[in-house]
Amino acid sequence: MVPLLKRQLVDEAKWIGLEDFQQCIAIAQSFPGSLAVNGCVALGHYLLGWRGAVTAGASVLLPSVLVVLFCAANLPLLQQYRAAVPGLKAAATGLIALGAAVLVAPVLKSWGLVLETAAWLLVLMAFRVPATTMIVSAIILAFVRGASPRRVSRD
Repeated sequence: MVPLLKRQLVDEAKWIGLEDFQQCIAIAQSFPGSLAVNGCVALGHYLLGWRGAVTAGASVLLPSVLVVLFCAANLPLLQQYRAAVPGLKAAATGLIALGAAVLVAPVLKSWGLVLETAAWLLVLMAFRVPATTMIVSAIILAFVRGASPRRVSRD
């Protein structure tokens, strides 16, 4: 969802700048619930105020509600498609990875930082450190090394 929103709103339509888009996504992540819904509501509010927030929220939620209602009404018919679930899991994993790559891309311009972070994560994995500790360590390393998006964009 995030790469799609970025491409349409920032790259193609140019309704919002990259920094403002990233701030809206950061705000959306700070609230409980789905990033897709919260992100669209935050972007709708940024673009058109409360009317934009309501319209964006309804536009994101309504299709899902309709699909769930359709599936609930036709559950016996849908049982034959159970074999598709592993493929859907793989597709969802790929979409999540793509979203992460789009958001992290500005920081990845510094290859030295990328190599340092990768080496640090390999050391942590060798000692079987929990995943959350690895992620927090990578973030701390990035800030200690001065990899803020503003600094990377000046290089």
